[in-house]
Amino acid sequence: MKNYKKYQLKLFCTILILALFSTISLGQNKKVNFVGNRTEKKAEKSNYIVHDQGDYIVLYNKKNSLMIYESDFERRIGFTYVDEIIKFNDRSKIDSLVIEFIAPYYRNLKSKYTDDILSFQITFYAKTDGKICELSFSFIKDTNIPFKSIEKLEDAILALGLKLVFYNPNSYIVKDVLWVYYPYSISVARMKEKLKEKKN
Repeated sequence: MKNYKKYQLKLFCTILILALFSTISLGQNKKVNFVGNRTEKKAEKSNYIVHDQGDYIVLYNKKNSLMIYESDFERRIGFTYVDEIIKFNDRSKIDSLVIEFIAPYYRNLKSKYTDDILSFQITFYAKTDGKICELSFSFIKDTNIPFKSIEKLEDAILALGLKLVFYNPNSYIVKDVLWVYYPYSISVARMKEKLKEKKN
């Protein structure tokens, strides 16, 4: 009888482990469905995947191997703000790099949208150790930012070795997900303001 119970327990544990493994594997193998027509553009060293979403484009380095797959992190967040889960301490460093590499292309931008509505956006992707390892970018097409400038910005950000800090790293929301993300944006109004300050 004892041996039978041990067998049942062992069988249950094996099934549980296999079920968990298959769930994780399925999640990691399901690619994110990006909206918009997909093209590929060459920078200096890297190729970028570009999704045309009308007025805006979303792009990321073709070498990215993490954020192209779905993560359970988005579902677990629900209606919770990411800032309640993740503390991003390096905003000023990113602001400086964006002003250096990207802001000049917004200096004379004329758009149907106002400067306070328009923004340059970066999404930081990290594994659950918090280290940022991949980026995606989004901006209005009218800006015509050269892909070489995006590449320089990406290289400069990744060279910083930035980390996301979790308020509770043992939280269900953060544990056992493929990746976590943190969204960053800087408005065109702020970029133009910073450019004026640099000029003066």
